Amino acid sequence: MEIDIILEKLNAFNFSHQEKLEIKKRGNGYSLYLKFNGRPIARVKLISNSNIYEVLWWSHRDKWESIGDFGGETFAIDGAIEFIDNDPLGCFW
Repeated sequence: MEIDIILEKLNAFNFSHQEKLEIKKRGNGYSLYLKFNGRPIARVKLISNSNIYEVLWWSHRDKWESIGDFGGETFAIDGAIEFIDNDPLGCFW
């Protein structure tokens, strides 16, 4: 059985937040939701043929969307988790 390193990193992030999140693997990414009310927080989506992830937010249109007007925010997984945690644009928490 192959270990899902990305899921393990997201679970460690969740643990640091008192396990308040539910993490679901969907397609080529992972979606994070608040456990107590099911509200979507963020999604990290693999950019094909790379180790880079785009961080998406749950928009006012009730769907995952890229952040920003000129393309999304992209990072290696550790940077993506840090971006979600710090929430510099105020779109997650």
